[in-house]
Amino acid sequence: MTDQQERKNQSNATEDEFDDGISLWAIVEPLWAYRRVIGTVFLGVAALSGVLLLAAFLFFPAERLGSLQFRLLFDGASDNKYPNGTPFNAAEIVGTPVLTDVYRANDLQRFGSYQAFRDAVFILQSNLQLELLADEYQARLSDTKLTAVDRSRVEEEFKKKRDSLKDPVFTLSLRRNEIVTRMPRDLVEKTLTDVLATWAKQAVELKGVTVYNVPVLSRNILRPDILEAEDYLVAVDVLRVTANRILETATKLDMLPGADIIRTGKSQISLAEVKANLEDVERFQLQPLLGIIRAEGLTKNAPDLSRYVGAQLFELKLRRDTSLAKITAIQNALQDYSMQGMSRSTGETRAGGAGTNAGRFPPSADTPTMIPQLGEGFLDRLVQMSTQTQVSDVQYRQRLTDLIIDGSKELASYDQELAFYDGMQKALQAGRGGASSSAEGIAIVKGRAKKALDAIGVALDQTMSLYRDLSAHNLNPSTQLYMVTQPFILQTQRFLTFRMAGVYYALILALTLMVVPAGCLAHSALKKKA
Repeated sequence: MTDQQERKNQSNATEDEFDDGISLWAIVEPLWAYRRVIGTVFLGVAALSGVLLLAAFLFFPAERLGSLQFRLLFDGASDNKYPNGTPFNAAEIVGTPVLTDVYRANDLQRFGSYQAFRDAVFILQSNLQLELLADEYQARLSDTKLTAVDRSRVEEEFKKKRDSLKDPVFTLSLRRNEIVTRMPRDLVEKTLTDVLATWAKQAVELKGVTVYNVPVLSRNILRPDILEAEDYLVAVDVLRVTANRILETATKLDMLPGADIIRTGKSQISLAEVKANLEDVERFQLQPLLGIIRAEGLTKNAPDLSRYVGAQLFELKLRRDTSLAKITAIQNALQDYSMQGMSRSTGETRAGGAGTNAGRFPPSADTPTMIPQLGEGFLDRLVQMSTQTQVSDVQYRQRLTDLIIDGSKELASYDQELAFYDGMQKALQAGRGGASSSAEGIAIVKGRAKKALDAIGVALDQTMSLYRDLSAHNLNPSTQLYMVTQPFILQTQRFLTFRMAGVYYALILALTLMVVPAGCLAHSALKKKA
């Protein structure tokens, strides 16, 4: 009896142990019943997701970036200046005039609108050393322990090093998001090349960046019919004024580098010789002609001639008064500024003296002694500010003085012209005042005036030739304003890459293996409850 009870107890204990264990058959059995459903759904999801990912890879937009690196070759590019000194900005290379011509020349409207093309083209400066320098000083300036003086010193140091590392190397790029219409590789390269060529052409031909920014006159200012259309005295006076204008232009050219030694044309004439010939024309041809006209009373209409001289006198007097008023205003401004500077200096001296005297008396017992702590950086900053103030003060005074000198020269030229026309008016009032019928005198005036006109035309041509030769010699005006430094690069970045598609495909399959069996188990449980 006892043995039977023990065997029974052992049997019950074994059953209890099996009841407390975990059995997977309750999960595997329903899944095995749904094995065909699970396999069918998994294969269907795998096939459908594969097709969808492949379609997405083929038809989703791909970003294509074409880049062309180039270097600017003209002098002043690192200082943002053209060879003639006019300001330069890299944004001009991708400006509206350039892109409009390129868009029309390459018929790019078939690949999108002009606005889309304009937004797709951009330019960036390429300088690895400058980027490394910026990163270095960015780390130094991010230090919170820097004082204001130390931070200012670090910024000044960075600016100096940055200016020394300026390198006119840029990258011109064209970025497009393409779905159906795809721009060929050769067209992308040609578009970027045409942008550079069009900019260089417009800069040379339209802006004249490779010639000096000096107003040079041409034969367009001469009127071949002036001797027939105007009165004799008026025609010769116009030639005299034209000769003076050419002399002024030659004087401006004479200030350019190398103007003293350069020669041009077959005769190898110099700028000094051109000026001498013009002075001879005015002194030995035009001035005697004016004397003959006044002495002989040669005129086509005496009242009109008198009115012409009076109008010239009136206009010159107005210009002279205006110039004199400007000179007076600048002189008064300079005088007031000088007096203010003296007042500031006197005030600072008195303040310093008062401080010195105050320092002689010992502080009282109730007044704490304050000892200012001035660092070396603070003192250096004060000295630098003082030096900058003195430099700007001297520059301002020099600028006002130069304006006064220029105004005085202009006033002297007005006085000379006033004396000339005043003498002409007196001569007309003392002359015969009527039309002369001396055919010989008229022939002499016309013949000499024609020679003077031809000489002035030759001087205009020679001045223009010297101007171009000077620009060519000093500014190196070549259409090759740039040089491509690296081959054309075209990069394609798809919205969906192969690696991303593989990752997505694996995730979809893994998710399917988790969701479909869970749905089958849920369906089996609901079925049992029903």
